Formats: sequence, C-alpha cells, structure tokens
Amino acid sequence: MKNKKTVEYVWLDGSRGMPQLRSKTRVLNSYEDTVDEWSFDGGSTNQASLDNSDTILKPVRAYRDPFRQHMESGLVLCEVMTADGQPHPSNSRSSLESITKHEEVQDSHPWFGFEQEYTLLYKSSSQHFRGGVPGQAYCGVGRGNVKGRALAEVHLEMCLYAGIGVHGINAEVMYGQWEFQTEALDPLRACDDLWMARYILQRLTENEENPYQITYNPKPSATENGAGCHTNFSTIDMRKDNGIVSIHDAIDKLSKHHARHMSVYGEGNQSRMTGDCETSDYNKFSSGESHRGCSVRIPNHVAKKGCGYLEDRRPAANCDPYEVASVILETTCLENAYSN
Repeated sequence: MKNKKTVEYVWLDGSRGMPQLRSKTRVLNSYEDTVDEWSFDGGSTNQASLDNSDTILKPVRAYRDPFRQHMESGLVLCEVMTADGQPHPSNSRSSLESITKHEEVQDSHPWFGFEQEYTLLYKSSSQHFRGGVPGQAYCGVGRGNVKGRALAEVHLEMCLYAGIGVHGINAEVMYGQWEFQTEALDPLRACDDLWMARYILQRLTENEENPYQITYNPKPSATENGAGCHTNFSTIDMRKDNGIVSIHDAIDKLSKHHARHMSVYGEGNQSRMTGDCETSDYNKFSSGESHRGCSVRIPNHVAKKGCGYLEDRRPAANCDPYEVASVILETTCLENAYSN
C-alpha cells in the first residue's frame, strides 16, 4: 500500500430514462499528480457497439473517497467520450457545459440547488414500507414515525467528508422516504454534486448489513406522496434588491415552454404529478407564492424579502439534473433557444 493511492472513476451509463451510475477502481502511484483519462467497455453500458466498444472516461471533478478513509483515495466524476475524443450522445454534462459558456448565461451568474427525495424499500421484497403513524413522518422523530434515519445520517456524513455541498436532510411525508438538499452553486458544480451524492447513497445500499435498497421512482405508492427533485434556481438579478421582478419574468418564460420542460423532468412523472399530494397537474403550468400545489413556487420568505430564487417543483426524483439545468437556462437566459 505504500506510495499507492486509489481513484474510483464514476460515470453515467447509456440507460434509457434515468442514467445508471457505474464505477471502477484504478490504483496509482501516490506521487502522480494527475488522474488521466481511462477506457472502459461501452458495449456493456449501452454506450457502444460490441465491435467498437472502447469508450473513454474524462475526469471532470474530484472528491474525497468516504469509503476508503483509511488510505489515500479519491472519487472522480467523469464524462463519457467516444474513442475519437468527442462527447458521447449520452453525455448530458457536456451539453450543459456548452450552454453555460454562452455570454448571456455567464452574465446571469446562475445558481442551482436541488432537493433530492428518495424512498427506502425492503431489500428482500423491493416493497415500500407500510405502517407508521399517519401524518407523523414529515420531519418526524421516533420509532413508528420515521424509518431509515441511520442510513440518511451516514449518507450525510459521507457526503460532507467527500466535499459535496449538502446542507440538510429530513424525513419526508411518506413513511420511509427521505430528502437531502444541496447548496446553491454554479450549474455544473451543483449537478456534479447531486450525481456524486446519489452515487454514495447507492453504494451504501451494497452493505450486506443494510436491510434497505432505495428507489428514485416518482410514485412508489399510488396513495401516498411521490418523490421529486425540486429545483431551486436564481440569477444575479433575482438575488438583487427588488429581484422579485426578475423572478416573475423567469416564471413567465417557464410558463411558455411547459411541455418542453416536462419532456426532460423525469420518466414516469405523470404518475406523480396528479394535482394531489403536493403536486401540480402534469399537463398544466401554474405558479404562486408559498403554494406547494404549483408547478413553480415563490417561497414565502422570498416574496417578503422581495428577492431570492424560485422553486421549480416539477422535476421528478429520477431526473437527470444536467438536463433539468440545461432546459431552465435555455428558457430563462437564452432568448433565442426555441426560435427554430
């Protein structure tokens, strides 16, 4: 182990719907300063044909590895590139990066923060938890009110160790459902952090002593609250004094492209967005102050202060944040994004 370190390369595969996370370990000499590109079998991840399966991992962001704290080790989020060095069609991060390079976007200094909900399932049966005291799960305390706190706590500790911008967790309305929130950061960093936080959460379910698995299914129970990834968004103009004017302007732009947004806001989102259980109607755009039954909400404290951010409540728990951030930036910051 002397003079050696490990790097876990993490990437998104080519699965339809929500991309799945993949990773593999590389052992390096500790004196090596850079983490180079590495190849993998794209034919086994829905990202290449078997007769031309060499696909490239391009490191883009590094984190500390909370699973190997006893040694020098890191997690590296990677983009997937084709063998000739071009972004792979499944590489939604590259698409977002291209959008962030537009002058209009850079001048807007956008921030994103995500509220990632997930539901615990019994590992043995893949069924969601039943029981619990009705109405007591949200931010609840005590046996019978909440379930799975130990996993949520370990996840929080590991994210903080890794350097991920997580700033809170809480039990959600559905028994056995939890949420973690990410800090308001620039688009790429915010999305990178969310994907790496998901990676750590899914790694934790591999532990044989852990009785749970997780799902990002938008509606794991037909009769209870679904799981979303509410997206908090702001620009520098929204954060300034009297920024509420810019917030309303952004909401007006979002209202004109509702269908476009819903097309990338998560697979199976129709089952969640019924107009009940703190959701809006999937087919109709709505907005309001404080109202959790709207598509886009202005939090009460933002309305009172007159500046801050908006909350897009439409993205599902299984959304790709790179696609969510891309379409929000196109709609609100790029005037000609939908001109053709």
